[in-house]
Amino acid sequence: MKNTAYILSSLIGLLFLFSCNTDNKDVFLHAEGNEPPQFKNYAGGNYVLTKETEFNTFEVFEWTPADYGPVAVRYDIQMALDGTDFASPVTLVSGLNATSQRFTVRDIDKTVLALDNSGDEVAVQVRIKSYLYLNKSTVMPLDPLFSDPVTLTVTPYIDSYVPPVPGLYIIGNMQGWSNSNTDFQFFRDDSDPLSGIYTYTGIIKLDNLTDGGIDTYFKFADDNMLGSWDLYRPDTQGTMSGSLQIGGDPAFKFTEAAYYELKADIKAGTFQFTKLPNPAITYTYISLIGGFNGWGGDLDLTPSAYDPHIWVLDGANIPISGELKFRANHDWPVNWGGSGFPYGKGVQDGPNISLDAGTYKVQFNDITGQYIFMPK
Repeated sequence: MKNTAYILSSLIGLLFLFSCNTDNKDVFLHAEGNEPPQFKNYAGGNYVLTKETEFNTFEVFEWTPADYGPVAVRYDIQMALDGTDFASPVTLVSGLNATSQRFTVRDIDKTVLALDNSGDEVAVQVRIKSYLYLNKSTVMPLDPLFSDPVTLTVTPYIDSYVPPVPGLYIIGNMQGWSNSNTDFQFFRDDSDPLSGIYTYTGIIKLDNLTDGGIDTYFKFADDNMLGSWDLYRPDTQGTMSGSLQIGGDPAFKFTEAAYYELKADIKAGTFQFTKLPNPAITYTYISLIGGFNGWGGDLDLTPSAYDPHIWVLDGANIPISGELKFRANHDWPVNWGGSGFPYGKGVQDGPNISLDAGTYKVQFNDITGQYIFMPK
């Protein structure tokens, strides 16, 4: 039997614990006895998608609401490759207290291609995830409820969509906990949309907090999370590896200032942090040189105020399409080239980087040689 009074009293108790608990210990309600959402009108099928119908309605999914009692519930519609047990799902949409959602042919096409960009027929599953929700910054620490999945066999139209490579950013003490600030961006070795691996290699400083602590806390946000508080977080605070969760607490916690490699795989839902030795070399200049300036000058980047090994030029004007490289101290003994774009990893004396004319936000990490060219 569901016990609404128990759930409401538990919620009140949880709010009290959130306000009084200073040890960051997880507090959980139990979902036992509560009914998960279920699809009302959909059992899957076999589909061949076409560009000519991309804005037509694919399906209006309807579902029965999850029964937690009289509380706000958020629903995520998730898709994953069949046979993966939703190990790396893609969320099509997330909504509060909704019990239906329309999807176009294009919505399904781009989601299928984000999971498998071969263009071939592929089997996927769709399910509904539900969880308690207080506001955009507080997701109740309750194990979510899931509907039974339905299976679709889909042939997408691959020429209609190139899966984007979303940005991933640190949101935390070092940037004032601004959930729209993108100053601390993760790098990647390439722009493969099927890879979910991002790395941030740099210093993590300790922050003198107003409560007298000196630890540093942060979470991760991708482009779709900016402006909200449904961010990537660890399953357990204080660990150097584990599973990524979305929404709620705890945050990642660092108690030692040092250089680290922060590695996140948002498709696998994992993270791995590694402490590194301090870099042996600090450069005076990092610059761009290439066809845009006749290979005869340097367009300087600016070192980050937080980390002198991360360089930024926001508004780099590249007037002609062509090739360029990064180099140190306005000379050629140390230079980096690579083949990736807009994300890539430069190596010493590597190939010239090809790009189109335009204006870019350029970022470069002189520890790893990784770079980002984001069109503006």
